[in-house]
Amino acid sequence: GTMLRREAEVAGGPVEVLNLKNPGAVRAVPVAYLAAGSQILVTNTFAANTLALEETGLSDKCADINETAVRLARESSGGNNVVWASVGPLSIGLRHDDFSTQALEEIYSIQCMALSRADAILLETFTDPREAEAALSAAVKTRLPVIFQIGNIGGGRERWNRIETLVRLAATAGVTAIGTNCCHPNEIVETAGYLLSHTELPVTASA
Repeated sequence: GTMLRREAEVAGGPVEVLNLKNPGAVRAVPVAYLAAGSQILVTNTFAANTLALEETGLSDKCADINETAVRLARESSGGNNVVWASVGPLSIGLRHDDFSTQALEEIYSIQCMALSRADAILLETFTDPREAEAALSAAVKTRLPVIFQIGNIGGGRERWNRIETLVRLAATAGVTAIGTNCCHPNEIVETAGYLLSHTELPVTASA
């Protein structure tokens, strides 16, 4: 997403719309990662959910945007590399009370089912237990392996309590691996260390 926002023309909206509007630019990103030695490709779908797309009037294109992203990632490698489908948090903040648990899960379900032709679902940068639970429920229903990654929880006494809750939710859902991403390197090391000592699941880490 960062690469696309820098190199492709997108007017402040979700970069995921480029899957339809500029597929060539999207396809170029995994090609660059392959050239650098990557063996796993991640789709351009982090915020490709109906809630985020609604702001640009494209919520009805949610399934198409996600399905296209998987296809573009596969085309980039000639079908020879593993494709993980990225799903990020909704980041609804103070609007949490406006969404029921069922509504949250429905948003994630629409996206996850559209990503079902990937090799795995990557739930990344999650910090809120309620959103995480809804996303996990939707992701496991695809019957794909699910990798769950915790984002920047912040400091304070509640940090490890929040992480413990997220670990428990992920383990209960039956994820394939659990990890951390999108944090300061020191925080990634600390969180990964905690995960290694509190779960027998494989642990992932990415910047």
